[in-house]
Amino acid sequence: MITSALDPKLLHASTITALATALERLVVRVTQDLDPDASEGAEIDDPAWAATHAKIVAVARDCAVVLDNPTVVSTLLADYACATEAASGPVPSD
Repeated sequence: MITSALDPKLLHASTITALATALERLVVRVTQDLDPDASEGAEIDDPAWAATHAKIVAVARDCAVVLDNPTVVSTLLADYACATEAASGPVPSD
């Protein structure tokens, strides 16, 4: 059992989980508000803003691809399990 909240393994697990959560929230927000394929946003008349807009959407899509990678998902689940066990103590086995 990890006894300190500052344990490096716990800190790593919670940092990775927090990062993944932030990326996921960014993807959702960008998709809802900016992705023309997923929303009913108005056309952007300014070419410079349209290019910036497209780059932001592309980055969000890249984040979604990374977060959907099975290796990333299994790593995040393992880190979450580690953080949960560290916070509550080991789960008794049968």
